Amino acid sequence: MKNDIASKVYLSDPRRIADLINGSFFQGRKVIQWQDIEETNGQLLLAEGEDEKEYGIRHHDIICKAVYGMNFVIVGLENQNDIHYAMVVRYMEYIVKEYAGQVRRLRAEHRQNRDLTGAEYLSGMSRYDRLHPVIILVVYYGEKKWDAATELKDMLDWSGIPREWKYFAMDCRMNLLEVNEIRKLDCFETDVKLVFGFLQRRSDGEAVKRFVEDNRQGFSHLAEEAYDMISSLSRTRELESVKSACKTQEGAMNMCKAIEDLIVEGKREGKLEGREEGRKEILRILHRQIEKGCSIQEIQAFLNRELQKTRK
Repeated sequence: MKNDIASKVYLSDPRRIADLINGSFFQGRKVIQWQDIEETNGQLLLAEGEDEKEYGIRHHDIICKAVYGMNFVIVGLENQNDIHYAMVVRYMEYIVKEYAGQVRRLRAEHRQNRDLTGAEYLSGMSRYDRLHPVIILVVYYGEKKWDAATELKDMLDWSGIPREWKYFAMDCRMNLLEVNEIRKLDCFETDVKLVFGFLQRRSDGEAVKRFVEDNRQGFSHLAEEAYDMISSLSRTRELESVKSACKTQEGAMNMCKAIEDLIVEGKREGKLEGREEGRKEILRILHRQIEKGCSIQEIQAFLNRELQKTRK
């Protein structure tokens, strides 16, 4: 649940939404400007007076309009931290409900205007009515490679069925962005690039340090929601513990300092653990010497040697 909140907050910024769309679909070309992104609070386009519970509507993580003059594309973003083996069907359900919502809205408008007759009246739509395109992107943040189906045809069981039927079966291909598999991070211009790059290296501490150092300027003034996104999705609890100490005067987060603080803390804890383990080893040796019947002088000499080692 915390991951869901962090990702929703992070992607509520139209600049990041536009960057994610352009980088994922168009290889970084600015097909949509962030100024043309309008959020709809994750809700379908219902007709006035309609109850979303009546239609079993599920809110998207992020849903917005990409506006082009008088027209627009409806874009839904679905965040996935885990693999979902029925995601293609869920994906289809989202799209169908979006289009069904638009049809209901048109029907309500025509009913109010009383401008349809004949077949149009029975349909609730004019032959000239058009629906707004609906595009959904599933963003998968998990470390394990996505091995669920991305097309409906891969979920269908055709065993024992004549192959001729396949030609008439509807298919649906899901738009999936697998963060760990992105090869061209330069397609992104905002801190989406930094967040995705960090998450790709989350299981390799040395790789994380190199990536943060190579992008020191960006990580030194990281937006707080980007910091929270990294902390939550990388499951790095230590980043939460040093968060307050890494906030800059401008209100941004210094991720570089956070990493450095964690390294220092790790070394300190390592030394303490080493000292504790050394103390236990000395006690074990003393126990063995006593069992062997060593003299007090021999035990004292051993302790003096160990004391000299700790002073070096």
